[in-house]
Amino acid sequence: MARRFTVAIIGLGYVGLPLGVALARHHRVIGFDVDSERIAELKAHHDRTREVDPAALAASTIELTDDVRAIKGIEVYVVTVPTPVDEKNRPDLGAVI
Repeated sequence: MARRFTVAIIGLGYVGLPLGVALARHHRVIGFDVDSERIAELKAHHDRTREVDPAALAASTIELTDDVRAIKGIEVYVVTVPTPVDEKNRPDLGAVI
């Protein structure tokens, strides 16, 4: 039997939410986002990015939170926050650092 991990997905946008929903099929996943409105929408099964349909979101076991304490001491962290680029193609890593 494969080992199950607890995974924290940091950033629940275009990349993080679908990844979290997919990983939640086999692992415990805690999805974290700093946007409390986003968390409330997702808990109501509404994804404004339309990456995950309402039925899939409702069926998922992903745990959604804006409380950073919920992801303390997790085994695996996946960071999926925006890194936009400027006019010289340099990434803005402000959301990462």
